[in-house]
Amino acid sequence: MVKINKKKFREALLDSGGVKTTIANRLNVTRKAVYDYIKRNPKLKKELIQEEEKILDMAEVSLFSQVKNKDFGATKYILSTKGKRRGYIERQEIEQTGAPAVFNLIEKSIEEIKDEKFSNQPKTDRDSKSSRG
Repeated sequence: MVKINKKKFREALLDSGGVKTTIANRLNVTRKAVYDYIKRNPKLKKELIQEEEKILDMAEVSLFSQVKNKDFGATKYILSTKGKRRGYIERQEIEQTGAPAVFNLIEKSIEEIKDEKFSNQPKTDRDSKSSRG
């Protein structure tokens, strides 16, 4: 079994994007071993989070570059996520056709509902036997 140490972990972490499978492969261990090692070393967890943030920063730079190049999909994505506060929110609208729906609301007590429930249930064989018995 390969023993993980801080130096090896930091080397494996470098440019991994924080992907545990990548780190595990570089260390020649299982993903579970990486998770367990991170649990035991909170300072390394902070370094892992920093690595994850680096890859997110890179993705944002790429996305912004696509927006600058007038890529419609990237532009739409930015507006629907970061532009929400400006009103760029996707909404689903449901159009009703035909007659309006009518609902009859009946106010009943819990006791009335329970009584109806039990009075509408068909009798089982056991119920009929116990009533005969």
